[in-house]
Amino acid sequence: MGNFISSLFQAVNWKLILPTIALSITIPMDMVLRFFLPIISGIVWVFLKPIVEKWRKDIKKEKTKDNGHTDY
Repeated sequence: MGNFISSLFQAVNWKLILPTIALSITIPMDMVLRFFLPIISGIVWVFLKPIVEKWRKDIKKEKTKDNGHTDY
């Protein structure tokens, strides 16, 4: 098995393969993030919105309890 792996490393032109792998990792990832980031953030907001609204109500209750009225 060791001889097969060493012969494989000798046969492959790594100066061509490694930059190709690096480019294939970096370039499509930028495009994937541009496409999926708004979709993912929208899905996350759907689940976080009820929690955020609850926190806002709690903060408003605390402000009205402390001040007696809201300033906004």
